Amino acid sequence: MRADIDKIKEIVGFSCFFAGIVLVLVVTFYPSVPRTPMGWLALFLFGIPAWILLEMLGDFVLGSSFYKNLSSFARILLTIPAVVFLCGVALVIIGVVRRYVFLAGG
Repeated sequence: MRADIDKIKEIVGFSCFFAGIVLVLVVTFYPSVPRTPMGWLALFLFGIPAWILLEMLGDFVLGSSFYKNLSSFARILLTIPAVVFLCGVALVIIGVVRRYVFLAGG
């Protein structure tokens, strides 16, 4: 009986995790909501690596020790262009993923 409850908890946990990933991907790449199985496959194959790449890029740039050693004014002065640049990179990457999802049947 206890093994069944543990198995159910495991399945529910995995389902919630999977649903969360699907929700984040659909919201991030919204206009390209897949309509076919190939579109969903393309969303996962291209969307998850793009999401991870953008997270890592943001952490690398904004979390570097270079920014931590600056004064508040200099940090703000340099961070604003960095964030604008990261937003541009994110838009390009999101556009590429949307295009691939659309071509695959999204």
